[in-house]
This record gives sequence, structure tokens and C-alpha cells, in this order.
Amino acid sequence: MTSEIIINAIKENDTPADRLKAARNTKNLTRKQLAELTGIPVKTIEKYEYGGMEPNISRLHSLCEILGITPEAVIGIEMETSGPHETPEEISASGIHTSKFMEDCLLHLRELDMLRQGRFRAYPVKARAHFEALQNALRLLDGEELGEIAELRGIVIDEEQIDEVEEAARRILDTAVFGIDIFSIELKAL
Repeated sequence: MTSEIIINAIKENDTPADRLKAARNTKNLTRKQLAELTGIPVKTIEKYEYGGMEPNISRLHSLCEILGITPEAVIGIEMETSGPHETPEEISASGIHTSKFMEDCLLHLRELDMLRQGRFRAYPVKARAHFEALQNALRLLDGEELGEIAELRGIVIDEEQIDEVEEAARRILDTAVFGIDIFSIELKAL
């Protein structure tokens, strides 16, 4: 219930700084109280709320845990839905079975594709949050689902490699960051 109240207090056009401040105010916490609960200095929290500084991933998670809100809601991930790759709805319509975790992976991949076009400079914290969320979601997929995502990303995985879940996940992460499957590049003799 509390997280619904906080989310309702956040407006779509708010910046992450505005969202953090709204979440803190909704919880009726002062900056000093939040600092004591998180171990983050008051001045640093002040900078986060005025947009002068962005929290790193661990501090963002710490703040969100105390404030009862998700990191995605703070940085506005749910509010963006367009991207160059297929949406989970388009994939479902194509007949490919998708689990919640697979849909999460596809969402984060699409967002990272969009952020990569700007070389991740405009929203580095948002990019790190998507990357971390993608890593976590990939860990929850089985080999078949990883194979389906790999195929959608243009990654060719041999039947022998499909059981190597970590390798497939790493190659999917490569496409999210670099835009290509690094593994497939052949090294030529100098």
C-alpha cells in the first residue's frame, strides 16, 4: 500500500531527483533521518534531491529499500516503452513462449539499445540499473529461453553451447552493451 502512495506522488515528468524527494516526503522522513537509516551523508542526499549528483547503484538500492520504492520507479524505467527491438507483446504474438523473466530481459535489452545510441552518456545511472536488472533476469532463464533471446539478438549458439547458460547470458549482455556479439568476431593474424 505504501509503495502505491509513493508511486502516485511521483509524476511522469519528474526527474530522478524529484522522485527521490517525493518518496522521502511521502514517508515523512527528513534528510537527516534518511541519512541515519541509509548511512549516506546528509549533504550527499541533498545533492541527489537537487540533481547535482546521481547515486551509484548500491546507494540507489539502499535509498529505495528505506523509501519503499523500486530503483526503476526512481529513474523512470517503466515510463519509457519504445525501442528498436520487438516488444514482449510482439514476441508473444509471434508464438514464442515468454515468461515474466524473459519479458523483463527483453524490456531491459530494448532500453539498453536506446541508451547505447547515446553512448550511455546521458543517463549513466539508468544504464547501469538496466544492465544490472538484465543480469539478474538472465540468471532466472532456462537454456531454451536464453536460446530464444540469443536468436532474437542475432547470436548463433551451437547446440553444444546451449547448456552453457553463463556463456549465452554473457553474449546477450555483450549485445546490450556493444551492439554486437563480441564472441562471433574472428581474430585475424596481424
